[in-house]
Amino acid sequence: MSIIFQPQDTWVITRLSKSYTLCLTQTGNEWFGRYTDANNASQFSGTVVTGRGITLVNFLQTTPKNDYYAVHAGKLVRPHRIKGHWYDTAGNAGAFTLECPSP
Repeated sequence: MSIIFQPQDTWVITRLSKSYTLCLTQTGNEWFGRYTDANNASQFSGTVVTGRGITLVNFLQTTPKNDYYAVHAGKLVRPHRIKGHWYDTAGNAGAFTLECPSP
């Protein structure tokens, strides 16, 4: 099991050329979080799995009371940097980066 998300760390997610700050907390292989710099009630929850020397991360973004969902799947490409792809219920999709600029 890999602990990637430390409670005191701030992470930045970049999608569609926009970046937002997240506060993420991991317990075991599950984690959850929220935006810290956006007026957005979205919640993030996901899992971290490691096998054959590769660490993968998947997570769901949900926004209460508006039926918005986004699914993400990525790979730890170096310490504190995850790259992957995402899709949402608004018809958007693309690559994302999730990174901790100052661990």
